[in-house]
Amino acid sequence: MKQGKTEKAVFAKLSTEKVELSVVNDIKALVKEMQSLAFDENTAVTAMARVVSDYRNVVKKADAMSRKADTVIKDAEAAARELGVNLNEIEDLDKLKNLMGMIEKYEAKYQRISKAL
Repeated sequence: MKQGKTEKAVFAKLSTEKVELSVVNDIKALVKEMQSLAFDENTAVTAMARVVSDYRNVVKKADAMSRKADTVIKDAEAAARELGVNLNEIEDLDKLKNLMGMIEKYEAKYQRISKAL
């Protein structure tokens, strides 16, 4: 059976509408996915900003304490030399030096991470 011009036109129109409907559905799906992604990204960036801000405050405190610790260590070493005391006999001096080293490592790690971002 032979199709007439009208039938061909109707089928062509329906095919076009199917393609258009498919594209519209793709757009709607992408909009939904992108909205979800934008929300997730905003949540992550906000959390990172809060963490970075908190850590910057910690770094400021650590810098101030490190300067103070440097002064105290130099004073302790000078006093030990004057008194002829072994540095190992000064209570908690090693702990203070170890803590300063740990803080320096954390700060170096933060610098590497922040460069990666």
